[in-house]
Amino acid sequence: MPRMTTPLTMIAATAACLLAACATSGFAAGNPPRHAAGHGTAYVVSPFGTVTPIRTATNIAGRPIKVPSVPLYVAVSPHGRTAYVVAGNDSVIPIDTFTNRAERRIQLPSYPTPDGIGITPNGKTAYIVHDNGTVTPISTATNHVGKQIKTPVGSGPYTLTIAPNSATVYVLDWSTGSITPVTTATGKPGKPFRIRGARFIAITPDSKTMYATSDRNTVTPVNLATDRPGKPIKVGRGSDDLDITPDGKTVYVVNGLANSVTPINTATNKAGKAIKVGPGPAGMAITPNGRTLYVVDARIGTRYGGDSITPINTATNKAGKAIKVGHEPAAIAITPNGRTAYVVNFRSGTVTPISTANNLAGKPIKVGLQPLGIAITA
Repeated sequence: MPRMTTPLTMIAATAACLLAACATSGFAAGNPPRHAAGHGTAYVVSPFGTVTPIRTATNIAGRPIKVPSVPLYVAVSPHGRTAYVVAGNDSVIPIDTFTNRAERRIQLPSYPTPDGIGITPNGKTAYIVHDNGTVTPISTATNHVGKQIKTPVGSGPYTLTIAPNSATVYVLDWSTGSITPVTTATGKPGKPFRIRGARFIAITPDSKTMYATSDRNTVTPVNLATDRPGKPIKVGRGSDDLDITPDGKTVYVVNGLANSVTPINTATNKAGKAIKVGPGPAGMAITPNGRTLYVVDARIGTRYGGDSITPINTATNKAGKAIKVGHEPAAIAITPNGRTAYVVNFRSGTVTPISTANNLAGKPIKVGLQPLGIAITA
């Protein structure tokens, strides 16, 4: 389901003090080769002023794309033609995926600071959430910045999630647990509803139900026809990120302090037996066919992470052998064809490709220093 692009543990905000730039080896000398829009490229952001493109067919890193200020988040439009990079200087830099060149930057309001980005599945609008809860829409057809949308002010941080039907953007304020629906057709915010301690949210593929983790070790289902929260579902300690299978039948919840993942049956809203994974799980991704869940065993900035990825067979909910990756994995993304999972290793400055056919890790790919996030074109 479409969610705001952000590092697994939201460490990007701490990267604002990083001002240097870096470079890595890339394609042969000269301009990167032209290719069909969105044709198999992963874009990896480093807060040291670069975005590194990786050809997914060859796992070769291209020449780093220099962007202004501190790039923190990246999202790719569904049609694959443009990658949007949110920078720390209150701007968004579009990257043309035909040429891998940064285009004219899109200036955001000088205040407040952007907290993340999400793009509607229909590809029409990118939404930037700011650290005061306001949301800025950007037309992907013209890169025109629309009128800011105000939501109830708390102290943040804020995240946003977009419904799969592209009809509604949901803005979550961590400080209050308030979730504000914004209608994308009108840009009008609706009445907020509250889930105490809410941290992350995900929406079923039919856009009918939201699930929200909380700092109370629960997951709350919300009927989106009424925006009415249901009875909280008990999960493991430190409930954090969550994801939903493409068929909408199962929600998986990371329990960061219990080193486990809890499956929830969406038909009954009953939690299944927790699945043990590596130490410090902090995020996950599910293959497009829904068969495998990859869990990142890492807790950025601490010594508790496992520096590994645990694959889980969703048919049996059995965990496979942990896959060793780089130091402090910070993000994971899977190619649209489902063949490769890419793991961003924050401390190592690399990306590890994993073949989903055999769960074997390939040779690490050097990218910018302390990479934070990744987005992949089809």
